[in-house]
Amino acid sequence: YIFYIYFFFFFKQKTAYEIYQCDWSSDVCSSDLVIIFFVGLWASGVYAAAKGAHDPGAVVIDEVAGQWLALFPLALTPTALDPVLYATAFISFRVFDVLKPWPASYFDQNLPGAWGIMADDIAAGVYAGAVTFGMAYATHQ
Repeated sequence: YIFYIYFFFFFKQKTAYEIYQCDWSSDVCSSDLVIIFFVGLWASGVYAAAKGAHDPGAVVIDEVAGQWLALFPLALTPTALDPVLYATAFISFRVFDVLKPWPASYFDQNLPGAWGIMADDIAAGVYAGAVTFGMAYATHQ
């Protein structure tokens, strides 16, 4: 039922042609990202509290949200099928996630519990998304 409600909510007043014309991808991707973020806050907070760890390695929903954000620019551009851009998004997210440039390092070290777990990967995803968007713009003008 949730899928049908979700589908109906986003597509109820659009024709098949309008759905095909790219507007749906950014709407669906952004709403899914918000859902993943809040589910991730809840799940990572519960798991981290149960394990007594700051950022347990078994929690990967923060990586999912960050990678999703890194790939988000591909939903906004007509270059969505370019494998080089997918590789750019993946590699740049991993680099930013490991290096944790400011403010990701601040979020990781200073935000408590689930907020710290999720926010540093969201920051890395924003950086990687900017790199991905820049690469898409530079290679497909």
